[in-house]
Amino acid sequence: MTTTNFEVRGASRIPLIAHVPHGGTKIPEEARSSFVLDDAEVDAELLRVTDHHTAELFTGLVEAGGTMFVNHLSRLVFDPERFRSDDDEVMAAQGVGAVYRRTTDGRELRRPDWSEVDRERVLTTFYDPYAAAFAALVRDVVDRFGRCLIVDCHSYPLVPMGWELDTDPDHRPPISFGTDSYHRPGLLVDELEKVCQAAGVRTARDQPFKGTYVPSSVWRKDYMVASIMIEVRRDTYIDECTGALSDGFDGVRQLLDEMVGVMAAWAAPPPTRGSRVARRRDHLVFRPPCTECGAVASSIELVPVGELPVDWDDLDRDTKHMTWQFYRVDSWQLVFVGIMSGNGVGDGISTEEAARIAEAFREPFEFDRIRTADFYDDAGFCGDCRAFYCYVHWNVSSTGGGTCPRGHFKSLDPHWSPDWDDD
Repeated sequence: MTTTNFEVRGASRIPLIAHVPHGGTKIPEEARSSFVLDDAEVDAELLRVTDHHTAELFTGLVEAGGTMFVNHLSRLVFDPERFRSDDDEVMAAQGVGAVYRRTTDGRELRRPDWSEVDRERVLTTFYDPYAAAFAALVRDVVDRFGRCLIVDCHSYPLVPMGWELDTDPDHRPPISFGTDSYHRPGLLVDELEKVCQAAGVRTARDQPFKGTYVPSSVWRKDYMVASIMIEVRRDTYIDECTGALSDGFDGVRQLLDEMVGVMAAWAAPPPTRGSRVARRRDHLVFRPPCTECGAVASSIELVPVGELPVDWDDLDRDTKHMTWQFYRVDSWQLVFVGIMSGNGVGDGISTEEAARIAEAFREPFEFDRIRTADFYDDAGFCGDCRAFYCYVHWNVSSTGGGTCPRGHFKSLDPHWSPDWDDD
């Protein structure tokens, strides 16, 4: 999709959208005529407010299979990231709501006769079509993949603009991340911070800017739309006096490309759905049947880096949300449901641990080998019978001890004590 005002780049091979709202410099004549600034003053203001070259900085997101939504209009025309109503927008008090009234140094931007009618015309002409197109793109991605990650791509000046709310110089690191508690992408921000830390780059979270863009149609309504804002301090990659790229651009782009790899893995399509026992590459789902009744005795799933549990489509929305929130992109996941307990949506484990568990449940089943997986209940395996049993056929007592159909006892609850009476 391309218009003169905004453009959609790339093909959605993964559920990731890069949003570039403030990199445009175009000012249509109908908007320019409402300004009281002369041409030199407009150029100076554009230099100050524009997130220069952000589409170039974040183009790796497109190369990784995501989609990029680029605004070609200057934020002096309208700001797509502000709430439409000034009553809802905290920055409106600074004169920079969805339609700016003031410059970065507090001067009037619009003519004295510019009215609310004029403001509404700007919103219906520019803001509304933009918001509708972006919301439609998000909706399409969610329909295709079941989820969406928005990466809100920004830059900010070394010296605060006059309207900024947080002007603490200690809150202006080279990289800053903005989050929304409802739409937070789980542990992804932690992983991106690790990438920066490894490169020796200081970061901050929700400083100096808080939040991240989510279309109003799904804001605080659909938690399968996650969003993260990435702010790059401009002096690290451009000459702020001219807006021209500096020698630092390639290094910043390289760092962002490393982060893109993490985000792309996190947003990658879920694995092919399996049946009761399934493998995709190294993906293992082991659900042994009870020897007595055939019911699933326990469930062990080893989820490789960048994949999701094979039963993802069958999970309810709340469970999906929990999994999505705490899913780790840099490690394997172990999802375990035993006779008496499990580990919920899963835990991150090392590659070595995943290999050890996979080896433990290699056929033919041997009790000593299964013990190396270090599951308290041995996934329901009875070493004496060399068989798996379910909760019912372990005849689990109220204190957590179990007895198999052939009379062999096993503690199935890690809190069980031999001093307790077993009924």
